[in-house]
Amino acid sequence: MITSYVVNAVTAFGTMILLLFFMGDPNQALASPSGWPIIQIFYQAAGTLPGMNALMSMILILGIIAYFNGVASVSRLTWAFGAMQILTIHSFDHTLADGSLSTG
Repeated sequence: MITSYVVNAVTAFGTMILLLFFMGDPNQALASPSGWPIIQIFYQAAGTLPGMNALMSMILILGIIAYFNGVASVSRLTWAFGAMQILTIHSFDHTLADGSLSTG
């Protein structure tokens, strides 16, 4: 686990150095017509729209994967806490399971 943190830190540092090296003019990135400086930085680094789209899609895919990992983690924690009966809605859950709370 410690090794994964070290590898991620080294990778993030390398990415930061590469991004700063290929960033170009920071004022031009801040004055980007899209309003997102990262898009202008990727465009300056790649030089073409397809290259910029490929770089942005990598960021987007990583964000989507991180989102689903977070949702999976929270659902597992909720299930585990529910199984141990330590959630604050534990008593309400039993009324739903018993059928005593009808919807109509």
